[in-house]
Amino acid sequence: LVDRELKGLPIPFVGTDNKKAIEGMIEDLLRKGCRKMALLTAKAVDAVSLEKRIEGFEEKCRRSQTEGQRWEGYLLDTIRSTIPDLQSPQSMEADAEKMEAFFAEHRDLDAVIAAEFDIAVLAERVCRRMGINVPEQMVIACFDGPVSAYGEYTYPHVRQDEEGIGKAAVQTLIRLIQGETIIERMYVESRVVNLD
Repeated sequence: LVDRELKGLPIPFVGTDNKKAIEGMIEDLLRKGCRKMALLTAKAVDAVSLEKRIEGFEEKCRRSQTEGQRWEGYLLDTIRSTIPDLQSPQSMEADAEKMEAFFAEHRDLDAVIAAEFDIAVLAERVCRRMGINVPEQMVIACFDGPVSAYGEYTYPHVRQDEEGIGKAAVQTLIRLIQGETIIERMYVESRVVNLD
């Protein structure tokens, strides 16, 4: 019901339009002058949110070629250390090595979008290890992130309206309790938060 879209089941869904959200992040990075971007993510197995982020990234990349926008998009979808059952120092180091090889292969990258905050943190560590200055040489952006005691974020990010999602989910639940049949998908707007 809330923020976990389940494919093939006729149940309501309330959450973020992840395709639209990543397109908004790409537009923001284009305004900053970024032209070589990569999406860093886990495979979209059983995670509709990741699937939609990947689809949105790839669709925006394809459309940009026909719309005359000049930017290139790359995908690294083999990150595993953020998957709960696979979290370990060994899997984190394996992912760091994958990122390092990917960044070395695509030396002209000027932005990465991490599908999750922890991937962004790891990407920054890899950049530091490789001597890549963040954000001067590589902008790192992500979805969500921890709220610090000071309310500051480290990266430009897509902020999902968790309160709005919760309110819409409660409204939907009330309607279901009252006997309505609801199978619609409701998307609550997200926004890109910059640190400029």
